[in-house]
Amino acid sequence: MKSIVFDSSSIISVSEKCFIKIFERMSQKAELAIPKKVEFEMIVKPYGIRQFELNSLRIKMALKNKWLKSIALKPEFFQLAQRIKNTANSSFIVRGRPFVLIQDGESETIALLRQLDARLLVIDERNTRMLIEDINGLKNYLESKIGPIQLDAKSINEFKKLTEGIKVCRSAEIIALAFEQGFLDEELEKSKDSLEAALWAVKYSGCAVSDQEIKDFLRIIS
Repeated sequence: MKSIVFDSSSIISVSEKCFIKIFERMSQKAELAIPKKVEFEMIVKPYGIRQFELNSLRIKMALKNKWLKSIALKPEFFQLAQRIKNTANSSFIVRGRPFVLIQDGESETIALLRQLDARLLVIDERNTRMLIEDINGLKNYLESKIGPIQLDAKSINEFKKLTEGIKVCRSAEIIALAFEQGFLDEELEKSKDSLEAALWAVKYSGCAVSDQEIKDFLRIIS
């Protein structure tokens, strides 16, 4: 069975809007994997914080039911995760200092993808996704927020090698696919309004999806 690897941001976006059962249907077709660090971020860390506890319990249920599978990194892939993080976080220089772009959860997610020999990474977190897909686009976006950025060519080239061949999607693509496949039929009627509402819901949960992209997704509904 093929594996799809998720980071915390994408799972939280889906779960927060009560679409957690999408993972039950998806898990029948692929192994949905997360690293232990992401499990900690989603379940252990929020425990006892009332604002986040309900979502944490939903995700815990998904793991208990084996819709999601938490996998420990082997030592060599834990080392790879550290290399990924260090390389990413030395790629952008702001005011003479390296700018932190990714955290342990994101780097361990990429390392787990390599460990499982998977290709598809589901991640809503903008920096990591754009660092893999569009480094110059990320530079332009961040410069609009924080000012001039210098690029470290050596680090960028190494990061590109470490992430070569990875395909990235977001919770918005997961929602659109689930809607098209009928995975949401128990929650939503099959209409353009329903899909649009679902996509805006994950956008407001943190998925970086544009208004135009939402319009593009709506074209799957005749």
